[in-house]
Amino acid sequence: MHAYLRPINSDMNTTVVLAVTTIFVAQMTGIFKKGLFHHFGHYLFNWSGSSLVEKIINVPVGWIHFLGEFTRILSLSVRLFANIFA
Repeated sequence: MHAYLRPINSDMNTTVVLAVTTIFVAQMTGIFKKGLFHHFGHYLFNWSGSSLVEKIINVPVGWIHFLGEFTRILSLSVRLFANIFA
């Protein structure tokens, strides 16, 4: 009976789905605002900057930002789960 009375956010699956939904909506908003190729070009091949050094540094920074989107899902889900579980 206890399993039916606990809060919905105390289940890890629920918090992961909420985090994935949040990141999905954020990505879709970015695609609609900037366009598909410009939005994903920011992650995959970010060749922006005023000098050659800035351009070379911005490429791996874009890759790190891409990996950060996946770690943000983990961070959001664990944070919500821990707040409710505690």
